[in-house]
Amino acid sequence: MKKFLILLLALLLLVTGCGDKKEASSNDDDSKAKETEKTSGTLTCTKSEKDEDGYLVNDTMEVTYKDKKVTRVKETNISEVDKDYLDMSVSFGEMLAEQLNKVDGVNVVYSKEGEDKLKFIMDIDFKTLDVEALKKQFSDSEDESTESTNDSFYSNKDANIDDFVKKNLADYTCK
Repeated sequence: MKKFLILLLALLLLVTGCGDKKEASSNDDDSKAKETEKTSGTLTCTKSEKDEDGYLVNDTMEVTYKDKKVTRVKETNISEVDKDYLDMSVSFGEMLAEQLNKVDGVNVVYSKEGEDKLKFIMDIDFKTLDVEALKKQFSDSEDESTESTNDSFYSNKDANIDDFVKKNLADYTCK
């Protein structure tokens, strides 16, 4: 149950942009800046870490950009979970995905990966994303939705790739 709640919290932090970010060193910033010197392309960034229960979490972000503007973000997360909670975690994830998938520009899929892994894929298309509808999915009041999404990666449909990398991918390895 604890792992399930952690996965839920991680997803909500990703979507709302409230998660902690590590400070990147200037060398990391320099190497990531070189990777986005092109005006268009796809940047693939990865991060692997163990959660507080010792379970491995692998995260991949594919950020597509054109004319230095982020057009799409696809996150694939594969997390080890306690086998006893896998089915419940998938079921809950599917319920959350059903709500998110009602928003234009958002596609979320939860599935099992083997006997002890939970996989979710979140694909956000900034060209068709309905930011206001997404905000409404996460709150009961307009003030609450605005507050929770002001710093999230989807709140600015005109995000510059360099700013996006610096703000959201500081603790990832990108190529």
